[in-house]
Amino acid sequence: MDADIAKPVSQPPVRGYQRAAVEEFLAAANAEKARLEALIADADERAARARAAVGMHHVMVAMLVETQEELARRRLEADQQAAQILAAAEAQARAIERPVAAPEPPVIAVPTAAEPLVARPRIHAPGADAPPPPPAAATEVVTGVGDDEEADRFFAFLRRALSDEEPLGPRPEMPA
Repeated sequence: MDADIAKPVSQPPVRGYQRAAVEEFLAAANAEKARLEALIADADERAARARAAVGMHHVMVAMLVETQEELARRRLEADQQAAQILAAAEAQARAIERPVAAPEPPVIAVPTAAEPLVARPRIHAPGADAPPPPPAAATEVVTGVGDDEEADRFFAFLRRALSDEEPLGPRPEMPA
């Protein structure tokens, strides 16, 4: 029966590490673990900032595209409105197309001592039988006995008003 019992196979002896070497290895492993955890936390923080920046960029691009679309829409509306205004103005101009005579110069009556200087324009009422006479050409000189007499009286009045004997301003008989 002795032969049936197997002898234990011998194993090589276990080599152990010195306690100081194990402690040093565990301290280095803990330091590396702390360094890697700090590196991971920093990377996570940078990734969060990057995601926020990308999100903000997407919002800004969306706003820019929306603004450009709004600008194009408003430009189209403004062009349409301008075209309508121009069409209305052209229609109004075509409706008016008739020659417009230049207004006649006012007739100035030379005042006497009792009446003030008043400009009296010539008035042509619409619907009158005859149209008003065309205005005189710029190079035409109109002369006549009545015109010269009125002009002489008017210039005499102006000379008296500007002379040193009479003060400028309203006449004494006229209330201010």
